[in-house]
Amino acid sequence: MAKLNASKLKERLAFHKQKNSVPLSEGKKVNYEKVKEMVEDEFAPGKGETKPHLSKVKKEIEKFSKATDERALAVDLMIFCVEKGTRYAKAAGDADEEVTSRLIRLFAKTAEECEKDEALFHQVDKRLQRILQEAAPLKGGYPEALTDLYYSISWLEDAE
Repeated sequence: MAKLNASKLKERLAFHKQKNSVPLSEGKKVNYEKVKEMVEDEFAPGKGETKPHLSKVKKEIEKFSKATDERALAVDLMIFCVEKGTRYAKAAGDADEEVTSRLIRLFAKTAEECEKDEALFHQVDKRLQRILQEAAPLKGGYPEALTDLYYSISWLEDAE
C-alpha cells in the first residue's frame, strides 16, 4: 500500500466526508461520519450509567477498514475512539478495567498501523502525544500501557 502524505490524507478524508459512504458488496454502506457519530454517542456525557460498547465501535471501524481499504481513515477512527474514551475516563474520575483494556487494544492497533507507514505516523503523532498527556493522571496502568505502546513505534527514533 502506498504511503500517504498529509495532503493526500486530507484529500481522502474530504472525499469520504463528501461521499459520506462506501458501498459494500452486499449492498450495505459503511459511513465514516456515522462511525464517528457512533463513537461520539458511546462516550456522550449524558449516557448515564451505561458503559460504552467498544466492541460495537471496533466492529464498525473494522467494517469500514475492510470495505474501503483506507488504512489512514481507519486509524483516524481508532484514534478518535481512544481520544473520546480517554476524555470519558477522565470525566468519570477513571474508567473501569474493561473499557481501558479495550482502549489499550485500539491504541495498540493504531501503533501497529503507524509502524507500517512512517508518513501516517507523522500525520497522527501529535494526536497520539495528546492522548498520552490526557491519560497521564488516570490510574490502573492505563497511561503506562499507552506510553509503552507509543514508544514502541520505531519512527520515533527517526523524529528525534
